[in-house]
Amino acid sequence: MQPTQWPPIGGAPYIVAKAGNGRFGESFIDIANKQKIKNAQGQIDPWALIEFNFKTRDPRKVNDYLRDMFNAPVCPDGVNRAFRGGERIFLPPGSAPPPPKPPEVKRAPDPNDLADDLDLDTDDFTRLFNQYGWSIDALNSTIGLAGEFAPALEAAAEAISVGGLVFGTALSFFAFFAYLNRLDELDGILMGSLGACYQYAEWAVTPSVRLSVGAVGSPAFPDLYVKNNILHTPPGRDLPDYYQDRYRGMQAAWEAGASKIRENIRTLVFQGYQDYCQRVFAGGGEPARAQDFEDGLRIIMLRDLGLLDEPDRITQGIRVVNRMWAKVKGDVEQAANTKYYLTGLPFPSSDLNYRLD
Repeated sequence: MQPTQWPPIGGAPYIVAKAGNGRFGESFIDIANKQKIKNAQGQIDPWALIEFNFKTRDPRKVNDYLRDMFNAPVCPDGVNRAFRGGERIFLPPGSAPPPPKPPEVKRAPDPNDLADDLDLDTDDFTRLFNQYGWSIDALNSTIGLAGEFAPALEAAAEAISVGGLVFGTALSFFAFFAYLNRLDELDGILMGSLGACYQYAEWAVTPSVRLSVGAVGSPAFPDLYVKNNILHTPPGRDLPDYYQDRYRGMQAAWEAGASKIRENIRTLVFQGYQDYCQRVFAGGGEPARAQDFEDGLRIIMLRDLGLLDEPDRITQGIRVVNRMWAKVKGDVEQAANTKYYLTGLPFPSSDLNYRLD
């Protein structure tokens, strides 16, 4: 059963939306108010909408049409029927909403904008654009993020910098060394600290290592370096049984150090991002993605460390891991009450396997 004239002549199609409760769609009252559908007296009138669609004001016939044409469910009152959402009805002439405005044409992003905001040379930024594999959308987000909300980026970068992370308060490295000292092993303190330094460097210079996106694995454990240089097992020889427990302890210490520094950095990244989002929402804006924020603050960190002019991430990684190790080495030696002569760390951590100390 349906009206003799369906669809009604001159009507504008309208798709009924889901209502807030999710069970039913909008009512005729909702649609009339939303679309400003008025009667001859100029008053908003849902019956004007009903009559235009079904050519009747008889509630029984309206419910029959809803049942037969739309398989509309019965309302809680047990009498009337309601839309589910997704049905197509028609708005009377003159009540249809104006056509949507054409999308705003955005100008192509200019690398000079972000370079200026981050106080970078254009050549340095171009290299970073390729290194981080940014899309145009990400570039747009980062330009806006760096330009208007640079203070949040700067603050987060300072907190996570080598000096900030080592000499900070709540997440200081001194607390980290106290944690390591419970390992009660000199080599455990060393390997835990190296694991932390390499994790920091890998995060700082590797675009795909994003703590805001998901789980991140630890840097490669330098298996051969440990066996050859610390456990005195020549290349090609099996590790003696009496070294097995010590070897496993060093693996665990490496993982503990890397995991701890990841936890510290992730906490600071999200604290910085939350501060940034609050600034954006306060200004009525839409925040960029967390991963774009994370990329931006890493770039600022590398800028502050003077590493943006390095030709590649390997060279950057070498300088970061050695800067980190130089900062913590004295505290490692104090915690272990010994002297470590390890200097000139390579990058990535797997390259330690080629050293003979």
